[in-house]
This record gives sequence, structure tokens and C-alpha cells, in this order.
Amino acid sequence: MRSHLQAYLNLAQKCVDQMKKEAGRISTVELQKMVARVFYYLCVIALQYVAPLVMLLHTTLLLKTLGRHAMATGKHRLLSV
Repeated sequence: MRSHLQAYLNLAQKCVDQMKKEAGRISTVELQKMVARVFYYLCVIALQYVAPLVMLLHTTLLLKTLGRHAMATGKHRLLSV
């Protein structure tokens, strides 16, 4: 997962390099907005990796609770109510 997030962070450096190749002056405000835009979406990118794991854990615990199964025992027996 870290390599995917790092690849996304490298996008800011690629954009800065592309702006350096263009003719004309680069305004500081424009450069800050472009780099900030990449970091604003970093949490969205990270959420795409974390959300499925959280949902899987939640579903597993929900089914465990609804089925009244004991996770610690080797046998799948119903717990007494």
C-alpha cells in the first residue's frame, strides 16, 4: 500500500517538473495550489485502501454476533443464550 501512496505523492513532483519546462514565469500561488491539490486528495486515496478492510472487519464481527458463534474455540458450536 505504501508504494501506491508514494506513487501518488510523486505526482506533485512530476507536475512541478512539468511546470519548469513550460515557458514563462511560475507564480508562487499557482505552484502552491497545484501541490496542495495533490495532498488534499491523499486522504481519499488512503481511504480507498482502508475502507474495504474496515468494512470486512465490521461484517465479520456482525455475523459473529448475529450467529452467536465463539471465535476462540476450535469447534463451531452455538453459545447458550
